[in-house]
Formats: sequence, C-alpha cells, structure tokens
Amino acid sequence: MVLFTSMAIIHAGINELKSSHHRLSAAARTNTGPPAHLLLFYAAECGLKYAQLRRSKLLTTERLTELNHDLVALIVDMKLPAWAVGELPPLRFSRNSSESCPTSCAHQAWRYGVRINAEDEAKFVTWLQRICDLVVKEYL
Repeated sequence: MVLFTSMAIIHAGINELKSSHHRLSAAARTNTGPPAHLLLFYAAECGLKYAQLRRSKLLTTERLTELNHDLVALIVDMKLPAWAVGELPPLRFSRNSSESCPTSCAHQAWRYGVRINAEDEAKFVTWLQRICDLVVKEYL
C-alpha cells in the first residue's frame, strides 16, 4: 500500500490554461447548479493563471508563486483593481448560517455536495462570471 503525504503539482502551459478556460466556461454555460458553478470556478482559476502567465511573460506555471485555488490571492498578486472584479461576496454554508465557507474552498463544497447558502452562492457565481468576463476582455 502506498500512502501519499502531499499532493503532486501538475504544471500547465499558457496555451493549455487558455484552452481550459474556454472549455470550462462553455461547459459551465450548458450545465446548472453546483456542477456548473464548479466548472465556472475552475474556468476563473485557469483564466487568472493564464492572464498571470501572459503578464509575467512566462510559458508555464512552474514559476508562479500561487498554485492553489485561492482566486483572491491570484487577483491580489496580479494587482487587479477591485472595481474590475467587484467585491468578494461572503459565503456561508446552508447547514449552519454562522459557519462561513472560505472562497478558496467553494470548489470543494460543490465537489462534495456541501450546500452553500443560496443567496451567497448566487452572488459568488456572479463574481466568478465577472472574473471570466474580465479575462476574456483584457487577456484573450
């Protein structure tokens, strides 16, 4: 039996991220609910990483400092103006409205079926779409 103590990182090239952003955005539009939101989250992540590579004149993610799912860290690292992506909405779980869901973990909630407060989720999905729209407008 083999146990893994850490997750391997798979690096992507700039063209792979660009293609993935397009495919995931298109797939998100043809689905609904949490599966669509999950695809949109990953589309935003790929788009931001593509934009970061392009801005930094890099060809792969090997030299990026942020290789996780923290979209806020990517936005801050790229110094994107707040007005461009809008205010980050808070996320709370449906099972306990006082329990917050870190935005960098929203993809896990959707992947594992943990329900997010519907109003918060709708605002967060709009925020993700704004990121995707910005990537298309400014970087593609």
